[in-house]
Amino acid sequence: MFSSSFSLYLYKLGIAPQIQDLLGKVDFTEEEISNMTKELEKYGIQMPAFSKIGGILANELSVDEAALHAAVFAINEAIDKRQAEGTMKALSNPNAMLRNMQSALAQDYQDALSTAKKTKEAQASGRRSSVSSEERDVYEELLTQNEIQSTINLVNTQAAVRSVNQAIDAQDEASLLAALELPALGLVGVSQVNARWYLEHLKSHKEHRNQDAGYAVQLEREEIQRVVSSCNDFAEAEKRKLNAIAAINTAIRLGNAEETVEHLLNPEAQLPIVYQSAAKLYQNELFNLQMQGSRDTADLSHEELCVAVEMLSAVSVLNEVLDTKDPVAVTELLCDSPLGFSNMDHENMQRYADTLISLRAEALAQGQEFLSWNDVQKCIDTVNQQVHEEHERVIAIAEINEALNSGDVEKTLSALLLPTAKLQGVNPDTAKHYHDVLLHTKDLICKSSGDESAVLWLDQIQEAIYTANQEEEEALRLAEAVADINLSVSEGDTDSTLQALQVPCVGLRGVLAECADDYQAELAKRQALNAADGGDGGVWVKHRIKDRYDFYYDLQTQKGTWNEPQEFVHNTSQLTKEEIQSTVGSVTAEYNREQLWLANEPLIILLQARIRGYLVRRAHAERLEYLRQQEPNVVRLQVQHDCTNHTDNHTLCFYSAFQDAQST
Repeated sequence: MFSSSFSLYLYKLGIAPQIQDLLGKVDFTEEEISNMTKELEKYGIQMPAFSKIGGILANELSVDEAALHAAVFAINEAIDKRQAEGTMKALSNPNAMLRNMQSALAQDYQDALSTAKKTKEAQASGRRSSVSSEERDVYEELLTQNEIQSTINLVNTQAAVRSVNQAIDAQDEASLLAALELPALGLVGVSQVNARWYLEHLKSHKEHRNQDAGYAVQLEREEIQRVVSSCNDFAEAEKRKLNAIAAINTAIRLGNAEETVEHLLNPEAQLPIVYQSAAKLYQNELFNLQMQGSRDTADLSHEELCVAVEMLSAVSVLNEVLDTKDPVAVTELLCDSPLGFSNMDHENMQRYADTLISLRAEALAQGQEFLSWNDVQKCIDTVNQQVHEEHERVIAIAEINEALNSGDVEKTLSALLLPTAKLQGVNPDTAKHYHDVLLHTKDLICKSSGDESAVLWLDQIQEAIYTANQEEEEALRLAEAVADINLSVSEGDTDSTLQALQVPCVGLRGVLAECADDYQAELAKRQALNAADGGDGGVWVKHRIKDRYDFYYDLQTQKGTWNEPQEFVHNTSQLTKEEIQSTVGSVTAEYNREQLWLANEPLIILLQARIRGYLVRRAHAERLEYLRQQEPNVVRLQVQHDCTNHTDNHTLCFYSAFQDAQST
């Protein structure tokens, strides 16, 4: 029998006709009341008019079956009342034989079961007109025990999935493991030791899903199972990998290159490509990496080995390419390979290649089998530094030349002191002389090149600085030496004067010790003459250096400068180097002449004798010539006068004398 409420409810749903007679259309005897009816009466539910319950005739149900179906009917009725607490109570009835209920999910059960029941009723509504109520099965409209259990399982699974997602979002490893182990999920292979991997990979997978979808998504059970299985495989591979890494570290410490490379080639180590030919390179570099003092442990991690092996393999290939001496191939390898070099500038690639090729050749010549990664990185850094310094120097050179053109000594000094110029030996006190020497050097370059816009380059500037410094030292020594000469002359000490004159830095020519007294005398005269001509007693003396530069020397402080002092007055009482040289030269020349005469006196006498003989012979020849010219006159005289004996004798004597003279 139906209860009035149940009958009316079914009628309103359109599932069953309204029963007017509460006794039903079929009359049963008291003995024919089925076990089903008895069980329904326990829940206050009347027997439906349907003849079948779960495909079995109502009056053929056993007591246990009747109790089960009655409990299921009670659950369906509780679902219709939409009270989660009542539904939970009905679900908890042992006769319903339901499992895995969670009181915290009561409302979820109610909502899910209500939705499932409405769906089933809607599906059954289309079939009710074709089948009489007596022939219909009550479960065409009511949820069966299996359907209820499936719904409970679904709700439990959904709740477990939510717990997993919440644990992932909270990054709570313990909560995640507990959620993964929930029976409702039914996950296979969940292991506590892999909890860290589960959290890491599920978090990563969910982040990718969120990024792809553009909003927060919830991972489904199937996704969770795939990640768990993947993590288990990963963990196993990780275990084998760690064993392989441990073997590699041991081999590195033992120092056997061949054994090390064999372990590096083990696929379980999960390392990048390894070249057996570079065994020594791997051994040496990895051993050095192990021995780094900053490391907490001597063992290299897998990550460190991956990075190191990838770089070292690339270095091995680079060494082979360097042996080809092909700059283009070297450049391509530096650009494309995973060498991991830092600070590479594409504009410097050609220079990297050329420098590395030279470095490789030098290394081979020295017996070094490979250029290491550090060697290559150092080469790159060196080239970068050189290029940077060259660029900075070009800028500094431009500033120096600009300062020279401006004629500003201070600006020139500032440019010379630029750190980027890296000029050596720049002394601020010598600024003016630097400026003058640089201008002179630039003028010579312009004249020799015929280009008035020519500029000084760094080596020329540096050479000019060295020259200026040397000239300053020489000028100071010269000024000091000249001052010492003047002092010695004024004191009248011949020996001191001679010693001062012989100082090499003065550069006096022709100084002879034999002339010491004369030097002293003549220099004293000239010094007195300068003083008599109004020589000033100031402290400054100006010296002309190389006929181009003026150097000012302070007699009191014994210091010099290229800058003209304020209110400068030259002390003209001081003999200059030129005056000293002139005096010394005169004295020495006079002495040399005297010594020349003395040394050649016999020769001079002989020369004088020869000169005198020549003069006598010349006079004699002139006399003879005269007599020859007079011979005709003598003959005429002899003809014109009577020759007496006396006269004849006289003529004969004259003629005899004439012949004697001719023979002589």
